[in-house]
Amino acid sequence: MLWYYKRGELELTFNRINPDIIFITESLPKTSRFSVQVSELGISGYQLFTNDDPKRGVCVYVKETLTCHQLRKFTSDSKDTEVIWIEFELTGSNKLLLGCIYRSPNSTDEQNLKLNHEITQGVSRKCFSHILIAGDFNCPEIDWGNCLSSKDYKHMPSLFLEKATHHRGDQQANILDLIFTNEEDMIDKVEFLSPLEKSHHSGLSFTYNCYYHQGSPHQDKLNYNRGDFFQIRQKLYEIDWEAE
Repeated sequence: MLWYYKRGELELTFNRINPDIIFITESLPKTSRFSVQVSELGISGYQLFTNDDPKRGVCVYVKETLTCHQLRKFTSDSKDTEVIWIEFELTGSNKLLLGCIYRSPNSTDEQNLKLNHEITQGVSRKCFSHILIAGDFNCPEIDWGNCLSSKDYKHMPSLFLEKATHHRGDQQANILDLIFTNEEDMIDKVEFLSPLEKSHHSGLSFTYNCYYHQGSPHQDKLNYNRGDFFQIRQKLYEIDWEAE
């Protein structure tokens, strides 16, 4: 999505739909004279999670009222994969594993295998009652309607998205942006958003049905009990109030 260059238009969309969670892929430009700092990607009211050693970059924004934390990757050989894993506390003892993934269309067979291994290790963990993975997988060779592919993509979770999200001129539209869940009924109200500026990708808005633990937004508070009131009085005494 090249989030860095399309921030203004994206924020207008965010203000309209008011999402609890935002998935961003291709958050960094392919070429740039200057590196993008993480601080430049922040959005007020949201926690920001980014991937390590990003190439194109993926990031996830989560409202500050939601209790969650970022996880390490599940495999030791997945350094090249652009993946973010986040764990959410749901009601009771339930937990949600949320993943945001970007797969380059130029990925090698070895890189595809590493990504598939990383996904498989994550979704096989029994500690997660709910699983939600979304991102740009760039797999135009897969015919999702007929479960056919000219390439071998193994260990893919259950899929819930049956409409093309990538359109370019006279080319055939493809399903590149995917939503995976371990329960299809957990996804509702899928809306396809218009592409941003010159992008060929449609945005996706959807509802994920679950009962989550809602915390309080972080707010800094001053501890007046630790104030150095002697120094405060001294500074006030030194002020020439008549001259002021």
